[in-house]
Amino acid sequence: MTAQIQEVLQKMRADYIANLPRQLESLEAQVMALGKGDDYQDRYEELYRAIHSLKGTAGTYGIPVITAICGPFEEYLAATLKDVRGASNEQITACMHFIELLSKATRQVSAGRDTFPEIETSLAAI
Repeated sequence: MTAQIQEVLQKMRADYIANLPRQLESLEAQVMALGKGDDYQDRYEELYRAIHSLKGTAGTYGIPVITAICGPFEEYLAATLKDVRGASNEQITACMHFIELLSKATRQVSAGRDTFPEIETSLAAI
C-alpha cells in the first residue's frame, strides 16, 4: 500500500473516532425513546440498525473493541426487545450500560490505547 493511501485511511479512521461521541449521543437518545410512544417497533429497528452499522464500521476501521461491545448489544436487543411493545426501565438501563462501555472504549481508543481489559471484563460479566 502506498504511503498516500495509508495516510488517507488513517485520516478516515481518525475522523470516524472523532465522530463516535456524536453517534453514541444519538444511540442514547434512541434507547431513551424506546419506552415512549406508539412507534416502538420502528424505534427498535432504527436502534438495531444503528448498532449493527456501528459494529461493521468499527470492524472496517480496525477498532475491534467497539465491534466486541456491539455484538452482545445486538444480541441483547434481539433477545429481549424485538417482540415487545415497549422497553422497561430495566431494559433501558441494560442498554445504557452497553452505551457506557462504548463511550469508555471510545475515550480509550481516542487516547491511543489498544488493549481494553476492563471493558473485556465488563463484557464477560454481562
